[in-house]
Amino acid sequence: MNRIPLRILAGLLTLALAATALAQVYKWVDAEGRVHYGAQPPPAAKARPLSLQQSHAVNPESNVEVPESEIIYYPVYGKTPFELHMSMKQNGPFNDIVQQRVYAEIHWRIAWKFDYVNEPGKCRLGKLVLTVPTIITMPKWVDAEGAPAETQLVWPTVLAKIRQHEDGHKAIGVEGANVLARRLRSLPAYGTCQELNRVIHNEGQRIIGEYNLANRAFDRTDALKGSPFRE
Repeated sequence: MNRIPLRILAGLLTLALAATALAQVYKWVDAEGRVHYGAQPPPAAKARPLSLQQSHAVNPESNVEVPESEIIYYPVYGKTPFELHMSMKQNGPFNDIVQQRVYAEIHWRIAWKFDYVNEPGKCRLGKLVLTVPTIITMPKWVDAEGAPAETQLVWPTVLAKIRQHEDGHKAIGVEGANVLARRLRSLPAYGTCQELNRVIHNEGQRIIGEYNLANRAFDRTDALKGSPFRE
């Protein structure tokens, strides 16, 4: 095995993660009314970019709550960037989208609570609160003590890039909640609360389904996959 100097390995790692962090995901509707998500929409499509914010900051609507992410850690071992990479590929969570173990993974969902304003002959939406809880699985370097200084210096950068990617997924969930909140707030009054409840449920399932597709498209275009190290 040819040995690459550690400073070059570290540079490769940083470069590989940074290069994938800015991929854009677009949404468009085809001639048959089907919604699509991807990095390269057809030339004639009226595509719009999703607001995949690459930071911890998200911009929820006034009635959308975004709790701090719950973080779950898995152990990573090694003294060199290559050993850390191999440990992450061995111990990291298995991602169904890319069908391999990945450095980190996030799970988000959209939950909503509401009440009705029931008036004679009609029922309309009253108070509405949506929440976007998230759980992120991240690597934790457990034997960093005694590792070379070069490795310890690059590790925070690696973690920052990994978290940046997961925050892109979180932003997708928040955007989905924002879209759902705006859609539900615009609903007219219905004849019965049962009918309104059915519309709210259907809208929620539709929008969550769309943004789950966006979530998968984001992983296909921006996934932290493949080794930045070469033997």
